[in-house]
Amino acid sequence: MKSFDSFGVATLESSLVEEAWLIYQTLDSFPTNQLLHEDVASTVRLPNISNITEALENCDALNLQFTHNPSGDGMPMCHLWIPTGNNNLPSYHVQRWMRTGDNTKLQHVGYLTTPKGANKFDVPKYHPLIAKHWQALRGVLEHVDEVLEEIRTIIEIRLTMLQSSDLHQTTQFEKETIIVMTVNQGQSHLLVNFLCAARARKLDVRRVLVFVTDEESKQLIEDLSNDDEVGVMVFYDKWNMEELPKGGEGVKYGDSTFTSMMFAKILCVLYVSLLGYDVLFQDADIVWYQDPLPFFEMKDNSSLNQNYDIIFQHDGSKQPRYCPYSANSGFYYVRSNAKAQYLFTSLLYHGDLVRKTTSHQQVLTHLLLEHSSMFGLKVKVMDDIELFPGGYQFQYEPEVMSHIFSGEMKPYIFHMFFTVNGSTKVKYLKQIGEWYVQDDVNSTDMSQCSSEPIISCYYRDKPSKIPCREST
Repeated sequence: MKSFDSFGVATLESSLVEEAWLIYQTLDSFPTNQLLHEDVASTVRLPNISNITEALENCDALNLQFTHNPSGDGMPMCHLWIPTGNNNLPSYHVQRWMRTGDNTKLQHVGYLTTPKGANKFDVPKYHPLIAKHWQALRGVLEHVDEVLEEIRTIIEIRLTMLQSSDLHQTTQFEKETIIVMTVNQGQSHLLVNFLCAARARKLDVRRVLVFVTDEESKQLIEDLSNDDEVGVMVFYDKWNMEELPKGGEGVKYGDSTFTSMMFAKILCVLYVSLLGYDVLFQDADIVWYQDPLPFFEMKDNSSLNQNYDIIFQHDGSKQPRYCPYSANSGFYYVRSNAKAQYLFTSLLYHGDLVRKTTSHQQVLTHLLLEHSSMFGLKVKVMDDIELFPGGYQFQYEPEVMSHIFSGEMKPYIFHMFFTVNGSTKVKYLKQIGEWYVQDDVNSTDMSQCSSEPIISCYYRDKPSKIPCREST
């Protein structure tokens, strides 16, 4: 399975995924290897085909389903395939039936229903979630032309300037890539750290476009960008972002402020994609070790870049609501094409469900599956931990962090996800030696940046750039 990369699911590269069941609908679809035919005829044992290319050589069509490991959750499970005959059309969706709670009969349920009967992916109600989303959506639809024109002007001015710069590297693909971020005032210190870290490493961030959700953040970035060494672009969508909360130190994953910011995350990617640019979206809790764009724009990296519409960092979470992709919605690359644009258009329309689940990552995962099945959207989740590590490695794979500290591993980025709130992210970043901001984070020029990382100890049981044995 490891050799068959086109499925796009990073977990297939795990040693736990060694076998798959393949059902041949007719004898014509069976491999031509005569030894396999003899093996099937002479025994009731199912043949084992080690080469997936050989196994699929006569399959002109393949229906694929990712399912549970039978021994993974202790629930006896069956799979039922029903031939539809000539008078019925086949279905490309999976219905889930379960015995839940005290019910002894199998009942049709949502796919995130627990054995006790709780639906973890329930529908939103009109009041307040659908009505509130419709109100927000109306603002988007009324002002989309003005917003797109303003963004187009900002990007075109910047790209014109870059074309005359020695630092500009022409992409080997047809479309330019814009790096997109979004922040509110409460997240601005993480953005400043990203900029300061990039400055310390002399990395060019002038293709970064920051969508801010308040005037304070806009003013901060404009002041910082007066320094030619930084020069990120900034856009404030006053029609749609003005009502979003400014945030603060107390914001936690899944709370109302966190959920509200998901609306901005959806819009900023959709806008830039609609203008015809490829998008690298990243959260503010990221630092670059090296510019990641060449990785996605390398012409000779065709197996990754030219075959997929959207490419994600691996999240590491094994929660059912993120399966099978475990795609991290805080760092991903999107091709500007009709399929990707409609994916994010659909995600925008599902904003009420984002409010209900408090996670646009969960809703995006559902839409990735739906659009992959319906439209052939090509999705890839990278399992290149050595190139794109993050909070999962910080929390659960200390050996990876040790390799980064020693220089044995040379990643493109580090993404401090898997962390409950912003203040904890700052402590973690300081402990791993990736904090570059002086104490005065409200400074409006780059003098607040440190050329060397500011390292502090907070947790003795977490990875650290320096020994932290005396910490709590």
